[in-house]
Amino acid sequence: NSISTDVHGGSIVGAMANMNNVMSKFLAMGIPLEEVIRLSTINPATEIKRPDLGHMSVGAKAELAVFEVEKGEFGFTDIRGAKLIGDSNIKTFMTIFDGRIVFNPYGLGATLWDEIPKDDSYWVNPNKQQW
Repeated sequence: NSISTDVHGGSIVGAMANMNNVMSKFLAMGIPLEEVIRLSTINPATEIKRPDLGHMSVGAKAELAVFEVEKGEFGFTDIRGAKLIGDSNIKTFMTIFDGRIVFNPYGLGATLWDEIPKDDSYWVNPNKQQW
């Protein structure tokens, strides 16, 4: 009824590297994207009795993942090393937790570095020294 990473020492460096990888495997097994998302969000939240998580509705905390489903040929391994080929791979661009951006490796919506005013506090390091 749910998808999870089962992250532990033996899986984090291989077959269950992250949630994107696990969700992509389910796409490769023929589960539709909408179902993969449901199995990764509302279902697990329901199972752990957290009705405040796993959905987007009025009054809910803003906890979102912005992702793209890449198309191509991708290989996914299982815990014993066998490989499954799929044509879709989920790539996360941003994660928002409790209304705050907590993962943004591609700088979606960020100010361009060379457009930050030189007198902005951005340019002062935590030790209050100018760079």
